[in-house]
Amino acid sequence: MTGFKERTRIANYTGLPELMSMFKQVADIRTADTLKLDVPDCDYQVVQVEATPFQQELVQELADRADAINAGNVDPTIDNMLKITSDGRKLGLDPRLIDPSFEDNPDTKLNRCVENVARIHAETAEDRLTQIIFCDLGVPHKAAGEAEVEGEDADDVKDKKSIAEVESLEEECDFCVYEVR
Repeated sequence: MTGFKERTRIANYTGLPELMSMFKQVADIRTADTLKLDVPDCDYQVVQVEATPFQQELVQELADRADAINAGNVDPTIDNMLKITSDGRKLGLDPRLIDPSFEDNPDTKLNRCVENVARIHAETAEDRLTQIIFCDLGVPHKAAGEAEVEGEDADDVKDKKSIAEVESLEEECDFCVYEVR
């Protein structure tokens, strides 16, 4: 058993043209082609990263947690499917987002992104190009503040922050956009 349940969702709608017609009566819909905004040329790069053996072990632990929840053995205030889903997303990026004491493996998505950003920065330093990285996981929120990191991990965090610094935007610049998921 995998610990995950298959759910059935709505596959299609009837009367969709009529629904869209009613929606357009109250909505102001704008698309990129109607707005005609200047958009810079971007170099999108998709880098696929295989799960590390440790990540595979943790996925099995997530499945075991899901089994326990589905069997009714866990109080929902202690563990639930939303927490498992969140941990799964974090695990896909870097296991240290779940527990900072986990090993820093260079083969995680996060570390591969840092390597690529540092490489591109070094290659394009003379042209002062800009890189933009979108990442919605592991980013401290203003309300939460930054967690204090000590020891060897503090140096690692500082190194990775300095490697991934983004140069100031100039009037004309090329962009390299990364989206880390």
